[in-house]
Amino acid sequence: MMYKILLRECEIFAYHGVHEFERRDGQLFLIDAEIDCMHEGEFADTLSDTIDYTKVYEIVQKEMAIPSQLLEVVVQRIIHALFVNAPNIEKVMVRLTKKNPPIEGFKGSLGIEITREREKIRNNRL
Repeated sequence: MMYKILLRECEIFAYHGVHEFERRDGQLFLIDAEIDCMHEGEFADTLSDTIDYTKVYEIVQKEMAIPSQLLEVVVQRIIHALFVNAPNIEKVMVRLTKKNPPIEGFKGSLGIEITREREKIRNNRL
């Protein structure tokens, strides 16, 4: 069976952006993720029968701690690390949003979203 792990509106302060001051001063980001997993049979009531949500958050925190100019690069790293650490993940969507982008007069948020499937990665069809 397929099931989905959801990470919603996770706030992390990090140092990403094309401007030097963004990488120096940092800013607040929101992260959302949908992680499609495969599971054979019924679930037992043990953590080893699923993906530990704490580990998912630790992966996100670790990759967010590496300053990058492009949000796309950060999201690619997060997705790659999730696939490496959990072989039962089949598909991952990660959305990374700047809550207050440094654009004069702009009110709102901006971000990117990337979805990757393990099968396409195996076949080098990214």
